[in-house]
Amino acid sequence: MKRNGVGTASFVLIALVLALTCFSLLALYQADLQNRMSRSSIDYSSRYYEALASISEQVDAMNQTRMDEDKKYISVQILDGQYLIARVEKRDGRYVIAERYVENQNSWDQTEPIPVWDGKD
Repeated sequence: MKRNGVGTASFVLIALVLALTCFSLLALYQADLQNRMSRSSIDYSSRYYEALASISEQVDAMNQTRMDEDKKYISVQILDGQYLIARVEKRDGRYVIAERYVENQNSWDQTEPIPVWDGKD
């Protein structure tokens, strides 16, 4: 009968510690990525709602000054190159936000063609 020596147990223990270390580093990296994504999402959302509040204030100011326009577009910058655009219409003597959307005004620069599978091969 052959006995397992200390070398086999040490090897198994070292392999287990290395595997657990790799998994913990991957989990830490993933948690950091999710934290940065969450912070970016919170920043974007807060800027979006600040822009929406600014548009609402402008619409309230339009209602107080009684302008004669039937339709108007208001644009407020959210991020660099992104704007919240609202279409304001006059309904029942008051201005209301009829439509709002985010428009990206940065241009896309395609440096390399994107390969698309044509169904052959």
